[in-house]
Amino acid sequence: EKTIPKAVKTVFVRIVIFYLGATFMVAALIPWQEGTVEVSPFTLAFQNIGIPFAATLMNFVVLTSTLSCANAGLYASSRMIFAMAKEGKAPKIFANANKRGVPVPALMLTGCMGGAAFLSKFISPDKVYVLLVSASAITVLFAWIGISLSHNNFRKKYLPAHGKTVADLKFKAPFFPYGNWIAGGLCVVVIIAQFFSHDTFITAALG
Repeated sequence: EKTIPKAVKTVFVRIVIFYLGATFMVAALIPWQEGTVEVSPFTLAFQNIGIPFAATLMNFVVLTSTLSCANAGLYASSRMIFAMAKEGKAPKIFANANKRGVPVPALMLTGCMGGAAFLSKFISPDKVYVLLVSASAITVLFAWIGISLSHNNFRKKYLPAHGKTVADLKFKAPFFPYGNWIAGGLCVVVIIAQFFSHDTFITAALG
């Protein structure tokens, strides 16, 4: 009743400020010809302004945030593999955990996959990076389409089937059902747009 509404509001604000705001600032400060996957766009922005120390500091911030993302990814991915193995949707070996409850085999698999991604640096960093980002992004887009459809069906079918009404919900998603349609529709638009890029066409087709 308290946590979910608060989380929804803060996530919306963070997306607007840190994602859209930061993207707008980078686009306004850096010519598109200067873009590269090997240098942070924020670092390029500070270099263009002429503040080398700030660029070094930004590199440190990017590195720590990358490590934080990697840590969160290791945790979430290993637990998903562990849960899938428990349900018989993955090899049984990944259902094992040590005395502390850490799914070591699943964690090792996740770590190996993450380590393999780093090898792209020595193969073709520009192309492989784009493919990896596109693959993960298109998967997330499909997931959000599923979330939009699931929520729509939940409100229309599940509640009446169990004798419940919208008034019984502890949290009511705003803008229903238009929010679902808009979110799902925008995801479909972005997926279709992927097919018009030579770099991501193969990834989009595989997705």
